[in-house]
Parts: sequence; structure tokens; C-alpha cells
Amino acid sequence: MTQRKEAEKPTPEPAQEPSKRKETFLFKAFLKDLKNLRHQAEIDYTYLQEWLPKEFIETVKPFVSPEEAFSLWGKVQVSSKRYAPDAIEILEPAIRAFKASVVAFKSRRIKQSFGAYFWGTLVGVFSVEQRKINRGILSWNWLE
Repeated sequence: MTQRKEAEKPTPEPAQEPSKRKETFLFKAFLKDLKNLRHQAEIDYTYLQEWLPKEFIETVKPFVSPEEAFSLWGKVQVSSKRYAPDAIEILEPAIRAFKASVVAFKSRRIKQSFGAYFWGTLVGVFSVEQRKINRGILSWNWLE
């Protein structure tokens, strides 16, 4: 092993003291601004066009607010992945389920909440869609 050579001139110490400013981003500092942003403007349906299909927006527009429409589409996506993972087309069954839920709401058959009833309707509709897909795959004649 060899020894390191010592520097002829020592390195100068920095003249400035290090900054005592924090480098981390504090989310709490902007909480007030976020609250004002949430309560200032109403969201309209033009904000949803990027995430929701146009046909679904047009169907739910007369009945629910844009926030509720976004929530309902989230239920559609989750239930379709869970109960009909092989289904390609989810828009038409989702619209059918929404219309059935609206009819039940108007006829006062919903006891708890509209969202819960809509979820149950989606489960039924997407289960039927998955069975239709599986029927083509599992078409055996069990009697022969």
C-alpha cells in the first residue's frame, strides 16, 4: 500500500454558512390553497370528457352531478374488471345498468343509496356478460 500525499495548501473553508432553508416540500403549506380551489368553481361535464365515454356522460347528465358521474364510472370500471374480466365492451352494459337503476329510483324501490343499488345492478349485468362470453368457450353437449 502506498501513502497518500498531503496537499500543499489546505482547501479553503467556505465563507458562507450553509443555508438553513429546508429543502423538503411541505404539503401542509398549500392546504389552504387547495381548499379554496375545491370550493371555488363547480366542475362541469367538459372536465370529464377525457376520462368518461361521451355516451355515458350524455346518459347520466340529466340525473346526476359531474362528481357523481365520475364516481359512477369508477364503479363501472371496478365491477367490470371483477365480474366480467373477459368483456371487451363495457359501455353498453353500464348504460343498461344505469337506466335500470334510475327506473328503480323513480319507482321508489331503492331503500339505501343509489350508488349501492347501481353497484348491485352492475354486478348482475356484468355477470351475465361474462356468462355469455364463457358460453361460447364451454359449448359442450353434456347429454351425449
